[in-house]
Amino acid sequence: FAKYYRNVVGMYLLSAYGMELGSAFRSGYYLVRHIDDVLDGDRQVSCDPYGYVQDLRSQVETGNYRNGSIATLAEHAISHLERKKRLGDDPRLDFLRSIDGIVFDYGRSQERRVLTEEQLEDYYYRTFDPVVNLSLMGLSPSLRSRDIPIMSYGLGRVYSVRDLSVDWTRGTINIPNEVLERANLTISSTLEEIQNSAEVQGWFSSALTATK
Repeated sequence: FAKYYRNVVGMYLLSAYGMELGSAFRSGYYLVRHIDDVLDGDRQVSCDPYGYVQDLRSQVETGNYRNGSIATLAEHAISHLERKKRLGDDPRLDFLRSIDGIVFDYGRSQERRVLTEEQLEDYYYRTFDPVVNLSLMGLSPSLRSRDIPIMSYGLGRVYSVRDLSVDWTRGTINIPNEVLERANLTISSTLEEIQNSAEVQGWFSSALTATK
């Protein structure tokens, strides 16, 4: 619980805005967090983690939830958002996009795959856009993620800097190939070498101050 204390407290505070909204936010968060933890190895399951997550995804996609499955958390969140959605909204699709982003992260971490700067920016958007959109769907009658795309890109950039030590050790390379080449670094470089690189630090600085 301590690991997610701040996030969970914030979602309980949403209940002041609406009890059902707060409950829906927590349900969606717990499911996505569970999937992320399973693939990161922070939570153990009794079967293949990838197959386990794909099964949860299938339940969310089809709406055929098994009794006792944690995927039923999505059912509660989606049901609430379906009642609040406007034309063009698709909360189920956004949940699936969010899961797919986590699965993509898992795959590239297994390979220590390096992305180009353009691919990394696209990754930021695909990973955080559905989460931002689901949040706005619950909070705002009109504002959506497409209206503020910088928020999705910004979240990706901030988390890449904040989680560098954990990500690099785990194999999630959030430094573009172009930057590593200019710094004469590789995926085999140590975390200390990455952290001490002026080229990497300069790229982090420019990424965090980007306005688009």
